[in-house]
Parts: sequence; C-alpha cells; structure tokens
Amino acid sequence: MVKYASLHNHTSYSNLKLIDSINKTEDLIDYGYDLGLAAIAITDHDCLSAHVQALEYFNKKYKDKPYKLVLGNEIYISREGLTGENHQPGEKFYHCILLAKDAIGHEQLRELSTIAWRDHGYFRVIMRTPTYLSDIERVVGANPGHLICTTACLGSYPGVKFQLGEYDAIDSYLEKMVELFGEDFFIEIQPSNQEDQRLYNRYMVSTYWNKYNFTVATDSHYLTKDERKLHKEFLNSKESDGNREVDEFYSATYLMSAQEVFNYLSQDFREEKILTMFENSIEIANRCQNYSLFHDQIVPKIQYEWNSRDEEAFYKFSLLMEQYNFTSLDKYIGIGANEADKYLAYLIGEGFMKRIYKDKNTNYKEYFERLNEELYHINAISEARKQPLSDYFNTMNKIVDIIWTDGDSLIGPGRGSACGSLINYLLGITQLDPLRQELTLPFWRFMNESRPDLPDIDIDTESMKRERIFLALKKYFNSINSEVINVCTVGTIKTKSAIRTAGRGLGIEDAVINYIVSLVPTERGVD
Repeated sequence: MVKYASLHNHTSYSNLKLIDSINKTEDLIDYGYDLGLAAIAITDHDCLSAHVQALEYFNKKYKDKPYKLVLGNEIYISREGLTGENHQPGEKFYHCILLAKDAIGHEQLRELSTIAWRDHGYFRVIMRTPTYLSDIERVVGANPGHLICTTACLGSYPGVKFQLGEYDAIDSYLEKMVELFGEDFFIEIQPSNQEDQRLYNRYMVSTYWNKYNFTVATDSHYLTKDERKLHKEFLNSKESDGNREVDEFYSATYLMSAQEVFNYLSQDFREEKILTMFENSIEIANRCQNYSLFHDQIVPKIQYEWNSRDEEAFYKFSLLMEQYNFTSLDKYIGIGANEADKYLAYLIGEGFMKRIYKDKNTNYKEYFERLNEELYHINAISEARKQPLSDYFNTMNKIVDIIWTDGDSLIGPGRGSACGSLINYLLGITQLDPLRQELTLPFWRFMNESRPDLPDIDIDTESMKRERIFLALKKYFNSINSEVINVCTVGTIKTKSAIRTAGRGLGIEDAVINYIVSLVPTERGVD
C-alpha cells in the first residue's frame, strides 16, 4: 500500500493572527491516522502553541502505532532589517516550513519564533513576525543538522518569484537554503487544480529535479473535501476589505489520502516521480526522532535578601516559639537546612511579629498549630517534588513587594483558596487572616500533600498599571538572570460565538442571528 507523510498542516492555532484554519489538533491527528498516513506534522503560522497539546494527545493514543507526529513551524522570511518603522506597502513575507528532527531542533524552532515575535514583531494590519535569513544563519549555523526545511506553498520565496517571472532569484534562494540545511532541504510541491500551482509544480520539477530533493504536502486548512464550504464561510466570518482569496487558493488545502494526492499529481507527472516524492516525505518523517517537551515543573527562585531581614523581630519570634514549644521550624532553620527554607522561616517570623503579635489578646497557640499544619504540607510536597516549595512563597512575597513599590499598584486583599493559608497572610501575599475569617476556604483547598502540585495564587492589581507592573517585574528578574514573559492566550469558539461566526459567514442578518442565539440555553455559565 502506497503511503506518504503529510508534513504541512494547520490547526486552529493558525488563527492567532488571521482566521485561517478549522482543523482541531486532535481531529487532524485522528484523521491522518484514519487515512493511513505515515506521519502528520503540525506547522501553524509562526506559532508553536499546538505542540504540547498535540504531543499529549498523540502519545496517549498513537504512541505504539505505526504513525509519527512531527512538530514544525511555518515561518515568514522577510527582507533583512524589516521593522514597523521601515515597513513599505506591499512588503513580502515568504512562507517557509521548518521541521524539528529532535529536541535540539525544537529548541531552535522556539528560538527563531521568539526572535520573530519579540525582536522583530510589529503590528501592520495584522501582527507581523518576520524572520531574517541572518536569524536562521545564526541559530542553525551554531548547531546544524537539527532542522528540516521545505519551501512551502506558492507564498514561499520560490513561489512568489516564479509568479513574478524572476527565475534567477529562485536559483540563488535554493542555493542559500542548501548552504543552511544541506541534505535536510526539500522543495515542496502541492496537489491542486489551481493553474498557478500546477504551473509552479511543473516548472520546479522540470528545472530542479536532478539537483534537489522534492516532497509533496497538502497544506491542509480543513480536514476533508466536504468541509470546503465550511472553511470558506469561516474565512468570510469577519469583516475584511474583500481582497482575500478564499476560493481557488484553498480549493485543495485539505488532508488527502495518498490516492487523492496521486490523482492530482498524475495530471502533470509520471508515477515514478510521484512515488519518489512520497518516499521523500516518509524519509523526512523518519529523520525526525521521537522526543519529549515535558519536564517537571520548576519552582521559581529569587535572590535572598538577608541584609534587609529584621533580625530583632525573628529573635523575638524564636523566643515565642520556645515558649509555646513550637518546633516545626527547626528543620527550616537548623543545621543542614537549605537556604530557601531558612529564608521562608525568616519571612514567617517577621510577618508573625508584624501582623499577629501586636494584638496582646491573641491566642498564639492557635496560630502555631495552624503553622505546624501548613509547614507539614509544604515539607511533604517539597519531598515529593524533590525541590523546596519554600521558593514559591519566597518568590510570591517578592513579586507582591515589587507590585506595591516599583509597580505603584494597589493589590487586592486576596482571592480563592490562597486566602485559606496563614503563611500567605504572614508574608503579605494576602491581606486576610484566615483564622479570623468565617468564610475563608479551608487550607486543604489551597495545598495538600495528597496532590503534590505547586500552589496557585492569583493576584489582583490595577489594570491601568499592568504595563508598569510587568516592566518592574521584568527589571528585577532580569537583574538576577531570570525572565518574566507575557503568555499568549488563544481564544476558542464556543456555542453562541460559533453561531454568530457562522451567521456572519453566511451573510445572515444580525437580528436573525441574535434570535437564534437567544434560543441556546445556558446552565451555570455553560451553553
């Protein structure tokens, strides 16, 4: 049975900049297996966000099957030095597919994507994330042999130059790609009835067949041929200037069986050439190893600021501990204790003297009993995770301090199960004494040895000062050779919004859409 590997596919994560694909990650993987493909690749538009989800799903369902998952990225190569300031009308962003052969290759994908978004990214109509050839030279050249490159669709450099009749430019580009990727560079052609695509396919094969290796890919944006109309209406579901091609250009961009691909290509090529391209696609997949992106969660750390600690306050606290025979902190401050635990002990002592001791009528025994319980669970989780959980609380204490000071922001008194922790209160992370709040959630909801996960503390700040807070945190953590990042969230379409999206794509009047939406029942926030 003839097979091929589908190595250019999009999921809903490709909608990050511009609505583009209706493929769900799990559905793409499932359908590829049902079609009998040798492998399936995830290559969203300069976005790696589907990779963890894809790996989790694939490993759960297909790990021991004769089927492979390949992780990649469709990047946008621009002219060198392109920025938002020197952007010119009609700027070209040439598509290019990069596939990770191993964990090092995936790290290179992440580095190139980070450079494109963080260092070069700018907004012009949509978010632009250009990659310079010099970026690829620097990242790949430092450690070659871990990425596979294919030329991608008609939006690639060769595809654009072919349509402009600038054939010499194609030669120089292909030579450059071979210089960068060596034997891991392939020319990609795509099955289609679109005349421009077929002309490009024939030109590339007739001109370069004996010089470069060829592969085939469907550049799927929807799963089956029957979903073509759905995809079209999805692309039309947002207002645009009407210049976007949604018909012929996407007419064959679905996931095909080997037979479907063969039928398209046989209009222009002999069987042996088609089979060679199939074999090359499988060869590409075989070069890609199975690797993992997962590792144990790392507890964040700060630099311990011992010089600013209140020794007198902790001395008074230690006397109080002796008076009440409180020994739970002994392992945190005794000989052999790690620095993270020692630092947390000092923060607890300072907070106790500042927030609890000032009230002479307080039942201190009650507080020490609660501290004993919380420290027990912190220690148990630390042992389970083989790293000191104290660092989490130390870090949160520092973050809150920075938000109050350099961030110049008010902070909410606390929210959720975090308010059930006395240690959070003593460290100033929350402003509610859990032993004096009738409605506070129990401590075990916040942290318990039975589920040795990192706690989850939400902090409410002034929204207008978000950027200032972020920059203040970034400045501090960069100063200790650490990082603060913005994490992108990708929206999903649920029941009511799906109806609105479909209605816009079909040109249905708003009044009718609103009426249909009103018929959808909502129970406890779920449509």
